[in-house]
This record gives sequence, C-alpha cells and structure tokens, in this order.
Amino acid sequence: MKHLLLIILFTPFYLNASEIFFLPDHTTDALYTIDTTLKNSQKELLIITAALQSEKIEKRLKKLAISGVKTTLIISNEHAFKASKLLQYRHIDLRTIDGLQSAHKAGEITTTLILSDQKELCLCTAALDEQAMRHDIGFLECTREPQRVKTYLRHAQTLQKRSKSYLK
Repeated sequence: MKHLLLIILFTPFYLNASEIFFLPDHTTDALYTIDTTLKNSQKELLIITAALQSEKIEKRLKKLAISGVKTTLIISNEHAFKASKLLQYRHIDLRTIDGLQSAHKAGEITTTLILSDQKELCLCTAALDEQAMRHDIGFLECTREPQRVKTYLRHAQTLQKRSKSYLK
C-alpha cells in the first residue's frame, strides 16, 4: 500500500519532468531522446528547424510517414532541397519559411522545435544536424509539461501559418 501511495504521489512529477542535455558533451543521449520522442509520435508531428542533416532522423521520419503519422517539417529555405527527398512519403508536408527582414540581415531559424502529438516538446539550440550537435555548444530540452507544450504549440502554429509549401 505504501508503494502504491508513493507511485500515485510522484507520477505527475515524473510525467511532466524535463530532460536537459548539454551539447556536445551529451550528444549521443540527446539524439537518442530525439529519436525516442519521434518514435513515440502516433498522430502528428511538427518540426521546425534550420536544417535536417541526420540519416537516423530521416529514417525515423520515413517510418513514421509509412505508419501514417502526419508530419509537418518547416525548414529554412537554403536547406529545404536536401530534405525534399522526404516528399515522396504521403504524410510528410515539407514547408519553408523566410525570416523577417531587418536592417542588419535576413532573419533565419536558429533553433529546433519538435512537437509530438501536442503532448511532448523538445527544444534544441542546434539544427537537426548531427555534425553540428557533436561540435557546437548548446542544449536540448524535452518536456511533457502541459502549459509549456501549449505555449510553444500556439507560437509554432503562428510560424506554420507563415510558412509556404515547398512545392509551390
């Protein structure tokens, strides 16, 4: 009975816990966590990133598409061509986005956001580029905390509306 009470008390904290990995020191763990987050997607997946340069992540996205997970990939214009091979899968929507122009330079995507089934959120300071993640300093944080997921979802949907289909 005591064990059951402890499980009931601490389950909400565990389910909403965040995992944080510092790059490049914990790149292997970070990539494993990203893959697990993707693998656990059942209905929909939204990824906003500067670039997608990871065979392992591309393979996972292909498997998800084949299993029917609706995937929206929003990527910087200059890297979209490399990801265009994913368009052969029916459930993948490849989109591009231009940053807002400023007096200094064109805006660009500088971080990665992954939203899985509107329940899990991963934020990374790097693109989904294994080479960059193994060399650049940054972090990855993944959480299931409902309020944070909801907040980022709202902002991600705004970016999604600004994005354009790669094929247009």
